[in-house]
Amino acid sequence: MKMKISFVLTTIGLMAGLLAARSQTASSPFSQAAFVPNISAILDFSYIYRDLDDRSIDRMYLPGYTTVDDSYHHGGKGFSLNYLELALESVVDPYFDLFAVFQFTDEEFSIEEAFFKTRSLPAGFQVKGGKFLSGFGRLNGQHDHYWNFSDQPLVYHGIFGEANLNDLGVQLNWVAPTDLFLQLGLEAFQGQRPDSFSFDNRDMTVGDTRVGKSSAPLWVAFLKASADVGNFVLLGGVSHASGRINRFYDDAGYGLSATSRVWGVDLTVKYLIDSYRYLNLQGEFIRRSLRGDMISISAIEPAEKKQQGLYVELVWRFDRRWRCGGRYDWLKGGDDLYPDTDSDRWEHLRKCSAMLEFNATEFSRIRIQYNYNAASVLDGELREFSEVFVTCNLAIGAHGAHKF
Repeated sequence: MKMKISFVLTTIGLMAGLLAARSQTASSPFSQAAFVPNISAILDFSYIYRDLDDRSIDRMYLPGYTTVDDSYHHGGKGFSLNYLELALESVVDPYFDLFAVFQFTDEEFSIEEAFFKTRSLPAGFQVKGGKFLSGFGRLNGQHDHYWNFSDQPLVYHGIFGEANLNDLGVQLNWVAPTDLFLQLGLEAFQGQRPDSFSFDNRDMTVGDTRVGKSSAPLWVAFLKASADVGNFVLLGGVSHASGRINRFYDDAGYGLSATSRVWGVDLTVKYLIDSYRYLNLQGEFIRRSLRGDMISISAIEPAEKKQQGLYVELVWRFDRRWRCGGRYDWLKGGDDLYPDTDSDRWEHLRKCSAMLEFNATEFSRIRIQYNYNAASVLDGELREFSEVFVTCNLAIGAHGAHKF
């Protein structure tokens, strides 16, 4: 804890020093302003109401999907400081850009992203390296504050986990030199995401067979295309990820060792009504296939599981400062990652959301969102509940534009 506090204080001191350097006049021969990166801070603060108590919420889980024991609900009842995000971005030299995002919460500090990008490779190629959000799908590569809704879609949390697909690795992408936007990408990651793709360094003995210490990289490939047709903007893509899940659960006495393949299809259709009003329809379908072994203390049994889900959201910006929208989430239940549960009786898991949002400026937003959740299990039974978020999101500093 002392090390975390010291790091936070050091980071804040560094930010203050950089801001002080930026305030120097450009005419000064000793000015460092030209070397100071773009700096921004984003605060996300909310009030949450649910018709269930926090103790029940903490014990709920998404049946059959998550490979770690964590709650996928957005904080406890009452006030919550969801995060403070600090971002640094700058040109390094004629060849590289550098970007870093740090997240602070009440309980921890994390490096959300820290990567470089090339600036001048020929023929439309670009290389990215470090820790970053994968280009898989539509929503995965976006930071939380850019989402149209305050929480993750069910399919993202169930298949990729709380932090989405975010890992150490490299990315090579190519943009075709055509009027139609066409992008191809290939990524190689370490493959150590505990929620989705992971390996465990321990050994486990089953009879006379020793298993474990299996590792494999995570490979991701994606294709994205976009076109303008009159007042419509179309953006679609297909994605594929392939890696390993290799985890052992000491308390339960079993493990899962399997190849995991994930396919995704996304489509966004934006209709421009005028210069600021629009309708935006966005959706993704994601499917996971697992093939390998379920390992217990006494036996190794072959396992093959398939899981899938989708979300569809419609957002209407009906005024310069106002937006509203709805989202439908669906997961197909019945193929559990855990061998000793009976999630087969839950064929359809779903959640419905509605939101109203006021944007005073580009830098401040207040959003109210209602969720009807019918995807959570409590004490062996599917439990339906309602929740309301009132979220305030504020940004200061120079923050780069988000991708469409």
